[in-house]
Amino acid sequence: MQVIEPGCCECEVRRRLEPFLKPQGKQLPPMSARETDFLISQYEEHTEHGRHCETERSTVTTFVLAAQAAVFAWLGTDKFNCKHWPIAMLIPALAAYGYYMCGILYARFRRHNLFAYAFRYCLEQRLPGAGVARAREAADLTFPKEHNLHLNWQILHAAIGLVTTLAITILMCRAFFAA
Repeated sequence: MQVIEPGCCECEVRRRLEPFLKPQGKQLPPMSARETDFLISQYEEHTEHGRHCETERSTVTTFVLAAQAAVFAWLGTDKFNCKHWPIAMLIPALAAYGYYMCGILYARFRRHNLFAYAFRYCLEQRLPGAGVARAREAADLTFPKEHNLHLNWQILHAAIGLVTTLAITILMCRAFFAA
């Protein structure tokens, strides 16, 4: 799955929308209240869907970590041997599932975020007196740009999968050679 940086996507949205918003440098007529309400409602809808995707990603991570902890706890109640191997392999499988789902949910979040950006950009261009563009530029200077925090979720799942696979392999070797 390809992850595109946020700045590149916003520039691409702006480049594609510019001909529709300002055709051949002509000034567009002011927006009606109905058009403005439509753009605002679409912006709000897509930002809400984006937040929902982030909540889903958090929920999936919580579920996966809880299931992995339950498997760890169950394995810890008995001395590890070869009969535990199929159950132990649930941990890396759950980590792979969590990694995959985090990637999918991040892609959905970015999709809704780009739609919201497109509607916000339309509003900014059609309502230049509102000062939204200047406020956004000031905020961009004040606060740091987005860091790829979504990678932290995926790295968490990948690290748990790799560490537990290594631990299971070591325990299986010990159990095999001890028998």
